[in-house]
Amino acid sequence: MTTWPLATIRRAVHEDGSPFRAEELPLSRALRTGKMVPDMMIGVPHGRTGEIRWLRATAVPDARDEAGQPQRVYVMFTDLTEQRRVEAALRESNALLG
Repeated sequence: MTTWPLATIRRAVHEDGSPFRAEELPLSRALRTGKMVPDMMIGVPHGRTGEIRWLRATAVPDARDEAGQPQRVYVMFTDLTEQRRVEAALRESNALLG
């Protein structure tokens, strides 16, 4: 299991570079709606380098109270940073050849 410092998540960005508001994050949305939030792309700065790491996040609510409201959310991340680098290099290569 990996944990992310809250300060890092607070600096999360959308794919267009605009910052996420706290209520937009998968964790917040799953807690608020009680529904799974699948495949949301999030950019978070790497703690040491500041480089943006691109993560696909899926949030799943769990442990509901008596009223059915979720009390806990699991968030699974898939790091797609390297895949995005390869895709960008391929696009650049194709542009040079095209």
